[in-house]
Amino acid sequence: MLLLYLPCPPMKKRIAIITPQIDSPTESFIQCHIEFLEGDKLVYHGADIPNKLNGNGLYKPPGFASRAVRKIQNRLKKETLQPKTKAFQDSLIAEKPDAILIEYGHIAAQVIDIIQPTGIPIIVHFHGYDSAQYELLARYQKEYKRVFAYASRIVAVSNAMRERLISLGAPADKVVYSCYGPHPDFALQRGEFAPSKQLLAIGRFVDKKSPHLTLFAFSKVLQEYPDAKLVMIGEGTLLPMCKDLVQFLNMENNVEFTGALKRQAIIDNMKNSLAFVQHSRTAEDGDKEGTPVAVIESQLFGLPVVATKHEGIADIVLHNETGFLVDEGDWMLMSEYMKKILSDFELARAMSSKARKRIESGFLLSHHIDTLNNLIDDVIRQRNPKV
Repeated sequence: MLLLYLPCPPMKKRIAIITPQIDSPTESFIQCHIEFLEGDKLVYHGADIPNKLNGNGLYKPPGFASRAVRKIQNRLKKETLQPKTKAFQDSLIAEKPDAILIEYGHIAAQVIDIIQPTGIPIIVHFHGYDSAQYELLARYQKEYKRVFAYASRIVAVSNAMRERLISLGAPADKVVYSCYGPHPDFALQRGEFAPSKQLLAIGRFVDKKSPHLTLFAFSKVLQEYPDAKLVMIGEGTLLPMCKDLVQFLNMENNVEFTGALKRQAIIDNMKNSLAFVQHSRTAEDGDKEGTPVAVIESQLFGLPVVATKHEGIADIVLHNETGFLVDEGDWMLMSEYMKKILSDFELARAMSSKARKRIESGFLLSHHIDTLNNLIDDVIRQRNPKV
């Protein structure tokens, strides 16, 4: 007798996603969660304590009678939730999600006391600075302990982050490593890897990405390759300083600042580039990367990477195989590796092939989404074994 084994259909579920904003170009990973996770999705957003659900406001100003009642309560010093906070909690109770995915640890810290009374299980997804920035960790030290205790699962996007969260008090059996995945478009539009003298950097102009150190490294490259070009995509507080630095180093003809670009324009720049470069490091305030999505996207597209041994970058890039890694701050060695890529096209092409295969083998968006879907399903079954 022939037996046919069919895959189980996705669990019917209703999940809430809490995120400070839904349209930030630098948070494409959150947009992917909203787009690709299974189930009916309730997206709470708009502020640290959400004030919107799927684009609609949660809080309606009270009438005269309600104001009068609240004044009496205040006089009696009776503890009540703030109206906007209560609107968020009331919405959760009314909508009855099976589980909640909270984007960013510090957002979880601010809503934990609102969610816990509802009994709805939570999965907290850390992303970078929320696990490392000194002032933030000090401010939410007590709240993080409550988050770690109540959360069913905690997601870290790098192995270094996982260890750090455990050191902060997160139970090791709750912390799951799951790196982001690149948008599928970066695999679909890659053409033949071709010779080029163009290097590409993508990311916000902020301290932890230290774009000025990438520029210092590139200035040394120009001494041997005066026709080389560096395209830097992104915006941020350090952009004016970087433009001044380019002018000071007489690199105006070799460096292009594009500002923030949409996905297709980024892909078009990748088509004309030989390698991706980024000098991430720990900022003075402790801020760190999670795993930069642009590094993963570039490797899936087929670009070798020259970067630092910083956080999740070291999980993704294999030194001497899919790119080159240097210690944080060592921009001189970074320059040498840039020149090595420019001088040896066959090496670059070999790295290109290995880079793409590595991402396809374990770091696709589908891998990350499958992990999250499975975590959510497990959490729901733990709460209701009959599901």
